[in-house]
Amino acid sequence: MRNSGRQLEQLIKDIEQHLLPERFNVELNDRVFNEDGIQIAEFDIVITGRLGSSSVKWLIECRDRPSDGPAPGAWVEQLLGRKMRFNFDQVIAVSTTGFAEGAKEFAGRVGIILRTVRKVDDIGSDFKVKGMAHVSVLVKVLGPISVKPVDSSEPPDERRIISNDIRVKLANEQAYQSLQDFVAHRCSVNPFSLSDETKTYADFQYDGLLDVLVDNKEFRITRLITPVEYSSLSFTGKMLAVNVYSEADRVIGQEAQFYFDLPTGSFVYRVQILNQPDGTESMQFHIPENVPVGNEINRLHMLARKK
Repeated sequence: MRNSGRQLEQLIKDIEQHLLPERFNVELNDRVFNEDGIQIAEFDIVITGRLGSSSVKWLIECRDRPSDGPAPGAWVEQLLGRKMRFNFDQVIAVSTTGFAEGAKEFAGRVGIILRTVRKVDDIGSDFKVKGMAHVSVLVKVLGPISVKPVDSSEPPDERRIISNDIRVKLANEQAYQSLQDFVAHRCSVNPFSLSDETKTYADFQYDGLLDVLVDNKEFRITRLITPVEYSSLSFTGKMLAVNVYSEADRVIGQEAQFYFDLPTGSFVYRVQILNQPDGTESMQFHIPENVPVGNEINRLHMLARKK
């Protein structure tokens, strides 16, 4: 598995969070301090919640050391010590390289659960999402712009603006944005109704208090109308790998990572398929936080194709 240890922990946290009931709390990198304020421990993942009339506290520790081979019995023994010292009801050990025979034998005797995360190199194997596309709605403001100023009480109550330097913001916001960005974030166009070859024309209208900055002159309006041209661009993501989270022969969840290389930059989009306790499957999409700057003028949409 090419992920760092932090990425492994995030993967497990996300899967467990979605599989547990809402009343359970899943904490990542939980630190413990003594009465003098000195840190005495840090746990990868801590799960707390209530089952019936009792409270539960579980620990999940992750190990991602490909060069060290299977996780040894000594590591599992350390986890038993943590369980006893910090009063955990259950400890789960997760390894990307499996477990040595001694670790399996010891874990079985003391009740520590062993789980693995393995990378499936054959990305066309059992993962049910076969592809993903980033579809961007492209917006071009055609003008002229019709606005209704707040102080407009007598006809004509609308004014027309013709300028290449128009910026707007909601009345309660601090920063202005381009009119193109403003329209793109609020347009109701379905990106999948567009294609790379076609363009759609429509009037965009916003009713509400807006501050408008035109050629460095500011005024407040209650309505904005402008003709807009809509088109789209589609980019296909490259599947990097499928990571399978399992316990013995039971698959708990799978995650695929799709890499997108856009003209404005690159990012990774994560998709998880989870096996629910009732035997059904669910799908979780994790929108990336590092979408390239400038992509906000489009709209991020993902299309999953199931087999």
